[in-house]
Formats: sequence, C-alpha cells, structure tokens
Amino acid sequence: MTVHEQHADDSIEEIFKETSDMYGACTTRITRQFEDVLGELFGEKMLSDYRKLFPCDWLKIMQDFEAKIHTFQNGEAKIYLPGSFVASVNDFRSPSMRKYAEGEVKILDDKYLCLSPGVMLSLLQPCIEYVKHILRALLRKPQLSEVKTIFLVGGFANSRLQEEINNEFRGKYYVTFPTDSTDAVVKGAVMVSLTTAATKRRVLRATYGADCSRNFARGKHPEEKKFLVNGKEKCRDLFNCFVKENDTVEHGQEISVTYRPREGNETNIRYTFYAARSPDTKFVTDPGVTEIGSLSVHSPDTTQGLDRDILISMYFGGTEIIATAWDVTSGNRAQTTLDVSSKTVI
Repeated sequence: MTVHEQHADDSIEEIFKETSDMYGACTTRITRQFEDVLGELFGEKMLSDYRKLFPCDWLKIMQDFEAKIHTFQNGEAKIYLPGSFVASVNDFRSPSMRKYAEGEVKILDDKYLCLSPGVMLSLLQPCIEYVKHILRALLRKPQLSEVKTIFLVGGFANSRLQEEINNEFRGKYYVTFPTDSTDAVVKGAVMVSLTTAATKRRVLRATYGADCSRNFARGKHPEEKKFLVNGKEKCRDLFNCFVKENDTVEHGQEISVTYRPREGNETNIRYTFYAARSPDTKFVTDPGVTEIGSLSVHSPDTTQGLDRDILISMYFGGTEIIATAWDVTSGNRAQTTLDVSSKTVI
C-alpha cells in the first residue's frame, strides 16, 4: 500500500512510503493455506510425491484455485482436478475429512474439488481483515488526513475484498477499482516507465548505502573488523549511508559519494550495495541488512596510488535505483540496476 497526491498538472507525488506486507502478497498467503488444507485432507507425503511426479498438473490446480480467489463472492468454489490427482487420492481416505461438515469439502464427478462458502471464507477472511487493519492504521496518520480516494488494484482486489472495503470505508472515502484490477498492475508499471516525468517524488521505504572501510578507531570499531593495509589498521564492513528510510527523492535525482581505492595498486575495484531496515545501521553485517547488488570498475592507472577518486552514485528513476561507479582518472564506468523488490528489501 502506498499514498500518492495528484497535482494540478497531473503529476504524481508519493507522500507516504510503500507499506510492505510481512505476510507476503495476499493471494500467495491464501494459496499456502489452501495447500495446508490439501495436505490435511490427502496427506502431506502424498501431496509432496504428487508435486514431484506431476508438476504441470499441480500448477494447473493452483492456478485454478487462484482464479477462484479473485472471483469468489459467496458461492461454492469448484477447483478443477486433473485425472492424475484424482487417481492419486482415490485409494486414500483421510480421517481429517471428518473435520468438515457434510458437503463442506468434497470431490465431485472425479473432476472437481468443491469448497463450501464457509471453507473459502476461512481461507480468505484473515487476509481481508489484515488489509482492513492496515488501512485503518494508515488512515489514522495525521499526514494522511487529506486522503479522499481508496484505489484497489491487483488480483485480490477482484475478490470479496471489494465489498468489504466498500462497506467499511465508503462513508468517508471514495472507493474505486478498475474493471480488470489484475491487468491494472501491469499496465500501470508500463505507463510509469513510459511517462516517468509524471512521478515527481517518492518516499524511500528503506535505507540504502554501500560498503566501505575506514581507519580503525579503537573503542568504536569491533576488533574482529580490524585488518591491515600497508601497515595501517582499517575497519571493514562499514555501511556508508547514501539515503535514509522516509527520505523523499526527486525523480531523476542522483546522489554521489567519492570513494578511493583501498590499496594503491588495486585496478579492479568492487563495490557492494545494501538496503537496511534501520537508518542507524553501522555495519553491512548488522541484522536487517540485505545485499541488493554489486559492480566492479576498472581503474588501470595506478600512478596516483590511493589518491584516485572513484565516484559512486545512486540514481533514482521511476521505480528503479541504478548504481554507477566512475573511475575519474581513466573515465571508466560500471553500472547496475539494484534489486529493490519487496522480497529483497523486507
């Protein structure tokens, strides 16, 4: 979830950082719960063996279930079962089937696994409640007091979630969603990449930086981080912060830091970039720090020894962060796109 403000010139400014869901995407979480139900009904070992023997058929089952998530309102959900699955479970009768009331879960015509509305709701409702809980918490924040519209996109937005969000929030907010909420995510990403100037600013959801080494300071740096370079004590694994969580960056903004080689005869210099949960991170080995990319730049002229400037930059364009290393002496450059996806940064 994120919050944007639309300006008079139709440009967009992100005014609150993207909220990462610690439980993962809703559909993914519900799918995992469905797998747990299947394991309970038909046995974990049978399910594990079936995945290995019939991976394509297993994928069809999960895809059909995901489609039912997106269209479920109140009726029974019928998930298509390939013949291979029915044959695998024909001789298996799980005692766990008795846990469900008559007709709650059944195999129909050796083709469908039928889940009653009650079972489907038991799978969906925890995620729906969680989404509503996050929305309530966000909308209570003073800086979001001017929010007027709730816009739902993504596959889960086509589900029962629409009705529940409408029922809870429509009195104060205008709740809307595109006709095809799933395609909206893909189309929106393409539109952002093609019309990047429309997005003025965004709020960072993590602290970003690169590794570095500095002179070792006794009492400040841990002894295990100490190493020697040309007889001088240095400290390794330090986190050099470029931008902090909740900082606002302009579209196209570039933030640069000047580095120098660690050794005078070093010609291939490598830099590694990190995302940190805490803006007060000291070392790249601290908890909550994730590597998001690296690059190496060739610096062939070593005549100046350690007095060579290497300009390391982070460029914030659209939804990407591009890292660049420029060896000022030779003019050599190296560039990479950093992996700042939700799964990486969480």
